[in-house]
Amino acid sequence: MITGVHGEYQWLEVDHELSKFLEICPQAILGRYLAITAMDSGSFVPSEIERAGGWIDICGVAYSPSIRSSADLPKNSYGRDCCGFDEWYVFDAPPQSLGTICHENVFTTELAPGTVFAFINLFLVLSDPEMAPITEFFWRQMQWIRPESYLGDGRDCLIFSTRNKELFVSAREALRASDPEA
Repeated sequence: MITGVHGEYQWLEVDHELSKFLEICPQAILGRYLAITAMDSGSFVPSEIERAGGWIDICGVAYSPSIRSSADLPKNSYGRDCCGFDEWYVFDAPPQSLGTICHENVFTTELAPGTVFAFINLFLVLSDPEMAPITEFFWRQMQWIRPESYLGDGRDCLIFSTRNKELFVSAREALRASDPEA
């Protein structure tokens, strides 16, 4: 496990898939709302059953109702069917629309509210100094989205970042307890 701080956010990277992280740290999403900007590298489009349960999608971003249990999560996002390259912004209240998912080059497109990049698809690793240009753009986007937490399940690691200090400590300790070598 690697940890760090950026502004008001504490973050960690751990060698787990999203499903394992949620099994160990369900408190990261229970009672909260998700904005999913990437699922298996693409947009998540809720099924009719998921829409009936309160999920909506706007401009490539899927928004959840309050998550009460793992049963409220989209199919293929939890458990063995989870493929990785998933990116979730977590809020303690229903969020306003984040904007439109942008598939353009992050280096040549203006990064501003209303334009959302799925940074997990750019192989985001916060602890990698070679990723500093991407990481800088990621933190700029976090500043205007202002989620309580962020979950990114990428190629090399799972990223959990939060401005909720108690939640960070709880997640870090739960992860350590599940894997003493972490």
